[in-house]
Amino acid sequence: MTKQIHALEEALQNKRTELVQLIRAQSPQLVVDEIENELTDRMQSMSRRDETVTFLNALRRTLSQVDAALMA
Repeated sequence: MTKQIHALEEALQNKRTELVQLIRAQSPQLVVDEIENELTDRMQSMSRRDETVTFLNALRRTLSQVDAALMA
């Protein structure tokens, strides 16, 4: 049983590391490029940012669940 618990803890730690890396990799995409002169380009940028925010929120929720599991 102890081996199984250790294996689960290790899997959770690996998942946590993966989630943190994904969050860090996606964060730069939150910037809307103000240099874009065309309204449609700016709108597309904002749309991509909104999609990134939704994705990051999902990652953060999962990270929170992983952290809670590691504390239990």
